[in-house]
Amino acid sequence: MGERNPRLDALRGVAILAMIVDHATVLVFGVERLAWNGRAVGRLAEPLFVVLFGYFLEHRSSDLPSRSAPGALGPSDAATRRRPLGRRAAQILLAAAIVEPLFYGVFVHLDILATLLLVLLLHAALGRAFVLCAPLFLLAPWDPTAAWLNYPLFLVASQAAAGALLRTRGGLAASALFLLAPLVEPTAAVVTPLLTLPAAAAVAYAARPAPRPGLAAPRALVGGLAAIGRRPLVWYAAHLLLLVAVGLLAGRLGGSRYVEIMLVHTYTAVIPLF
Repeated sequence: MGERNPRLDALRGVAILAMIVDHATVLVFGVERLAWNGRAVGRLAEPLFVVLFGYFLEHRSSDLPSRSAPGALGPSDAATRRRPLGRRAAQILLAAAIVEPLFYGVFVHLDILATLLLVLLLHAALGRAFVLCAPLFLLAPWDPTAAWLNYPLFLVASQAAAGALLRTRGGLAASALFLLAPLVEPTAAVVTPLLTLPAAAAVAYAARPAPRPGLAAPRALVGGLAAIGRRPLVWYAAHLLLLVAVGLLAGRLGGSRYVEIMLVHTYTAVIPLF
């Protein structure tokens, strides 16, 4: 496995900060979830995070030599390739078990972690054909998961496939498909798929071997964001715990007893992670 790219970690850090802004506007300040306002800035979090997720899906499954390559691992190669993805699935499953009950109590939907688990299953089933899911978001009006997932499967699978396609020639052009999103999503929710193209462009640029002279971000800034980006699941759980607590104290969440119980559950599970 190669060394980590701090610029990609930094992008994940940007996604986490945008996510915190996004959730804070709802849980603390009571902004409508689909309003055309400052919350649109936070909407960058989901496409950026999922495109990165898809980019590393392909990375993890192609990081080891193939059977046809010199020095291939032979019959055990496929099992070895699945190991990093299995570890990632276990991490997401653990985080989902900790956080999703709390998120569901607040929003009456399951959040992105549940969708990512479904994407991992889809990737495992389709293998390299997973990239064909890129236009799946165009079927969003018929997505059966929209009733119970905050980010439905068709959208997230499309974005992850767009991330995986960034490892192919012309992969960024495939992300231009998301410009068709207004055809299937005429409401303010369209901002999320529309931000997939700039998110993919950011990932494609950060994945370059080295930034162009004069365009490199300050090293301290990249390092700080990368430190956040290396522990996305911990930050996800911790920020939701804090914001829901603040929202309850501010009276934004109606004093739900279930949410209070789930808040204690999440607190006892998250604190040992630090």
